[in-house]
Amino acid sequence: MQQHSANITLPTDMPMPIVIPSYNGARKQANLTPLLAMLLAREGVPVLVHGVSQDPGRVTSAEIFQELDITPTRDLQSIDWKTGKPVFICVEDLAPEMHQVLSLRWRMGVRNSAHTLIKMINPFAGDALRLASVSHPEYIQRMAGLFNQTLSTALLLHGTEGEAYANPLRCPQMHLCREGEMSTLVTREMGEGDKPELAETKSIEETVRWTKSCLSGDIQIPLSIRLQLEACLSVVGVKGM
Repeated sequence: MQQHSANITLPTDMPMPIVIPSYNGARKQANLTPLLAMLLAREGVPVLVHGVSQDPGRVTSAEIFQELDITPTRDLQSIDWKTGKPVFICVEDLAPEMHQVLSLRWRMGVRNSAHTLIKMINPFAGDALRLASVSHPEYIQRMAGLFNQTLSTALLLHGTEGEAYANPLRCPQMHLCREGEMSTLVTREMGEGDKPELAETKSIEETVRWTKSCLSGDIQIPLSIRLQLEACLSVVGVKGM
C-alpha cells in the first residue's frame, strides 16, 4: 500500500503533518471530521484528509468540505500547505489500487481488510501523525503493534461511527504511538456539565452551518474535540488555542 501511494515532501520549515482518514461518514450524528481538520489547519499544521467521495446513506467528509469551499485535489505535489486550510483527496487519486479493493464492498456486501489498512496510510515522505480510529477495543492493541513495529507516529482512539474524531457525547481515551512505545494522552471522561451544543441533524446543510458557527466562535467547540485538538498539536509541536 505504501509503495503505491503518493510520496509528498513538505517544506523544511513546517511542522509534522497530520493525516486523517475519512471512510465512514455520518450515519446517526453529524460528521465532525471536517471541523477537526479545519481547526488543526488554521494553527499552521499541514493537514491531509483522504477518503471516499460518496457513501449511500451516509454524509461523507468530501460532501461537507465541498460546501465549505474545499474542493478535492488530484495532485498532492503542487499543494500550497501554508493556506491555513486542510487538503482533501479522494482515495481513487491517492491510492488507486486500494480504491479498487475498497470498491469490492459494493459487490460483496461487506467491508474488507482494505478498510482497516487504508486508515493507516502515510502519503508523506517523512513521518506524520496519523489519526487512527477503531470500532472494537481489541484493535487498539493490534494497530498499536503495527505502528510501534514500524516506528510510526499515530493517535489511536475509539472512533465515532468509524470516523477518527473524538465523540462529542462521550470523550474516548486517546493513545499515542511514537518511537515504538504507546502512551495514553487523554483519559478524560465527560461530566454532566460537558454536554455540548451539537448540530440538530446529520444533514450536509446543518453540519456545514454548525461547523461554521464553531469556527467563528458563535458555538463552543465540544470538549472532546478540543482535547483531541490539543493532543494533536502537542505531538506535532505547535502551540495553539
